[in-house]
Amino acid sequence: MQLSDDSERLMRLMGGERVGKPPFWEPWFGMGEMLKRRWGGSGIRERIAMSQDLGMAIVNLGGVDTNLGFGESGVTSDGVSRYCGGALASIEQMEERELPDWDDQIPVLQHDQGLIRDSGLVSWIILPWCFHKVVTSMGLTNFAVRVYKNFSFVDRAFEIVEERNRLAIESVIRKVRPDIVFFDGDCSYKHGLMVD
Repeated sequence: MQLSDDSERLMRLMGGERVGKPPFWEPWFGMGEMLKRRWGGSGIRERIAMSQDLGMAIVNLGGVDTNLGFGESGVTSDGVSRYCGGALASIEQMEERELPDWDDQIPVLQHDQGLIRDSGLVSWIILPWCFHKVVTSMGLTNFAVRVYKNFSFVDRAFEIVEERNRLAIESVIRKVRPDIVFFDGDCSYKHGLMVD
């Protein structure tokens, strides 16, 4: 199927062209409950329907887990989810984690990519960004102390995240061929408790 005008404009814009009116796109973080309430679920068909109903140019295909999450989340008294530290204390913890078996995920993502393309839209997929993954796995205070006292720890932790990302790109992204790949760097809070 041919791309919708908005999706085609988005791809041209991502390629550096001027396109006039920017295409509409909201990354949907924190909108899972609305998606379920309004469109009846959170699967690919519901995400496509949401994009079409709202006039979005792009659909979230999903994410590729690299099994390096040590973070913890909590909910504040006002109901807002927050990163609240994590259990990452050593490089060995990261090195001991096995890589996920992506073999079952690849055909699902390929199928979903086909549905997105058949709908005339384009897709985006997420890989973890090293700063996000490490900071949320140990907490901002612990991270800041490590930057000051043991930067080699931070440097190696970042490298491990990126090594796994390269494996995910080779093993999953090259086979699924999403239209856009984003590195998830959204570990900031809108109220100033963390920076990004």
